[in-house]
Amino acid sequence: MIIILALRLIDDNEIEWKKFTRLSVTCLAVITISLLFTSWRFWASIPLIAIVILVEARLNDQPTENWRSRTGLTLVMVGLVELIVGKAQLTPWNYMPYIFSVLVFVLLALITVLAIRVVTLDAPNWRRFALTIVSVIAGIGIAVLLLWQAPVTWMSQLSKHHMLHHFWMAVSMNLMFSAICLMVIGSLMLVAERSARAKEKGKDQSLSKSRLSRLRGFASALSERNTQVFATRKSILTGFAYALLVLFALQLGRSLFFDTSLSRSDGIDHVFAEKLPILLQHHPDLRTEITPQGKDDHARLSDISQRILQGRLLKRDLVITSSLLTDGEDEPDRYFYYQYQGQGSYQRLPPDKTFPSDKRFSSFQETDLSPKMLDVVIGSATIYPVFDPRHLTTSQSPDKSVNPGFDLIDGGFAHNSPI
Repeated sequence: MIIILALRLIDDNEIEWKKFTRLSVTCLAVITISLLFTSWRFWASIPLIAIVILVEARLNDQPTENWRSRTGLTLVMVGLVELIVGKAQLTPWNYMPYIFSVLVFVLLALITVLAIRVVTLDAPNWRRFALTIVSVIAGIGIAVLLLWQAPVTWMSQLSKHHMLHHFWMAVSMNLMFSAICLMVIGSLMLVAERSARAKEKGKDQSLSKSRLSRLRGFASALSERNTQVFATRKSILTGFAYALLVLFALQLGRSLFFDTSLSRSDGIDHVFAEKLPILLQHHPDLRTEITPQGKDDHARLSDISQRILQGRLLKRDLVITSSLLTDGEDEPDRYFYYQYQGQGSYQRLPPDKTFPSDKRFSSFQETDLSPKMLDVVIGSATIYPVFDPRHLTTSQSPDKSVNPGFDLIDGGFAHNSPI
């Protein structure tokens, strides 16, 4: 939607402003700029969104030459870039000064074009004037980056900003799907432009009774329908807006009525199973990379857990805190531990081995719990309901037929329980 709006903004066609639209856009722009220089800069996004809505509402539907071709080609190219980034698993952190500079320049250029078109009412020379101002902005930006090191240093430090990492994680999770959608929509727009040109040239689209002609007729009908769908920018933007609302409603309904959590932890299992052996090869008792056995990530996690415990790779006491998602009459807090057996180790009995025993504690040295060590590690960091609780198929009771499994979640988050 942003790409379509941006390409429309640099079209030669005049924007049909209503009586108070220009004044509203100007006032909102002043408010946005004023908020950016205060501690309330986050709220500048609200008048900025209002500007986008007002401008979009004023876009006329007079078709410019080849607008579908330009828009479709741009969408396909952006989709290809996203596909390459997703397939190669590229990250922006080493290129933040360049990426941030380009994004700021594009934003300033679009704001400049919008401001000139609002002020001059699409005067005959508005494009030349806008090109001059944008060129000056580009020159100033390049000079600042070359002569002043402080902005470059600041932009480089953005690679360590945790909110940007969260944002990139959310973007990269859907990058492949986004790339496919952009390329499909762009291709359909290119086909629609080609069909519209063919129709203008007056090609004969009459159908005969032969099978080949029927297939051609069916393809021609689909092409005609595709051309109607992508007839105007307004219809495309309206369709995208409705599609976003429908997708949001479907996702919300699925999260509320079908899913047990907002996200899944499959990726966490895969990363643990893939990266932990690489980390363990630096252990002084190993000095070689292990190859975990198992048919899936969960089985490989169990194998790694047993290798760590049976190989006595832990050289200190370990305590992992967590909570039960559904505890019933039991106390929700759970403590899983490994007691180091060696010189200088803790000599007293752990709480579950004393009398009366503390049922909140469980030892990883127990046979049924040793393969579950990494499950407990992941469960202790599970922020529910964002991620699924970690289900352990082991009993908390000496009688193994009682309560054969339980769900673990992050203790501090769920119950505000201190260690």
